[in-house]
Amino acid sequence: MTGAPGHPGVIPLTMQGLFECIARAGSSHTVYMQYVEIYNELIKDLLAPTDNNLDVREDPRKGTMVAGAENLVVTSRAMLEEHLREGNKYRTTMSTNCNATSSRSHAVLQLRLEADAGSVRASSRASKGAARVLVGKLSLIDLAGSERACKTDNRGMRLTEGKSDHPPSACAGQAPDAAGCCFTL
Repeated sequence: MTGAPGHPGVIPLTMQGLFECIARAGSSHTVYMQYVEIYNELIKDLLAPTDNNLDVREDPRKGTMVAGAENLVVTSRAMLEEHLREGNKYRTTMSTNCNATSSRSHAVLQLRLEADAGSVRASSRASKGAARVLVGKLSLIDLAGSERACKTDNRGMRLTEGKSDHPPSACAGQAPDAAGCCFTL
């Protein structure tokens, strides 16, 4: 998801496109980010790490979100990537025979973009001078390491993690949908 030096992944390329669009629009936009991990069915904040287990909630204004997770305003791709680098330091990882830093958790980056409707386009629905805000959401989910158990030589807890993090191959295609149901666009 993040890519490698010289080969940006989905997240950096998406952020580049997002901030380029904002710059071209020339209107008032605010981008908020939440970055959490899901590990052994517990949700932890990667931007303000604690031992607290967080809950997914539905907020009438903000939509689906993780209650209690840090909501940071980001103004550039570089700023967002710096927060991701810091957050990734707190992700649960373990070395395997396939990968020295295999992620053991799912990471969810949720971005919320707010724009003043008046600055984006004339709004015929705005009534009596009330400010109207347009809100868009994007959730990017980095699934836990998916190395084959027979190649990793994982045993005990690591083998159990792999089984619970990744469903049998028959329903593996549903894993992103299952994770995405909690973090809708």
